[in-house]
Amino acid sequence: MTPPPAWSLAVRVDASACWCAHRDGKPALGFVPAMARRRLSALARGCLHVAQQVQDEGDRARLIFGSRHGEIAKTLGMLQEIAAGEPISPAAFSHSVHNAIPGLWSILTGFTGECSAVAAGMDTLPMALLEAQGMLHDDPSTPVVVVIADEAFPEMLHSEAVEPGEGYALALRLSGGAPNLQLQPRSAAQVAADPDLVLSWWSWWLQRHKALVLPGERHDWLWNAA
Repeated sequence: MTPPPAWSLAVRVDASACWCAHRDGKPALGFVPAMARRRLSALARGCLHVAQQVQDEGDRARLIFGSRHGEIAKTLGMLQEIAAGEPISPAAFSHSVHNAIPGLWSILTGFTGECSAVAAGMDTLPMALLEAQGMLHDDPSTPVVVVIADEAFPEMLHSEAVEPGEGYALALRLSGGAPNLQLQPRSAAQVAADPDLVLSWWSWWLQRHKALVLPGERHDWLWNAA
């Protein structure tokens, strides 16, 4: 007999937005000054774009940024510069760290509230939502915006793991209302690996006719929508 899960998750999604690099191209980002906009990577542009789409006017929603690898292209570029004996650009480094995109959001929007960054491999989306549920438990009156994003994994970095195949950014606005999204782990890995887990999840969320099972690092995840 399969033992019951140690925990489950239930949250309310009030708004959502998704950007896909190959489909949507470069976001306009009219709310970002032109000089700052020119310095943004494609991943940062996508994140700021979807985060802005789920904001309410005058909103002070808390932010969680989740990514498996963050700015992996910039990181690879800096490693190549080190290998060639070249100096690393301070600006490139400052934009490559995992919490750089939440920092950019804070600077460009004047946000000074609670912010968190999560990296949990294939489990990044579930773990970011778990973090959000904890925030909402502490303060149900203040919404939480979860942004999950990754670039296409560079071909140069060969890996036996299943890595993201294209760039994307997904934003979910969560509130303390009645849950409409539920999640629980399943004991054994039973479904095929999926390189674009978040985009598969997004396609399901748009329809959500039935439950969805997606693979994780050590077990599967069972998603249900109310």
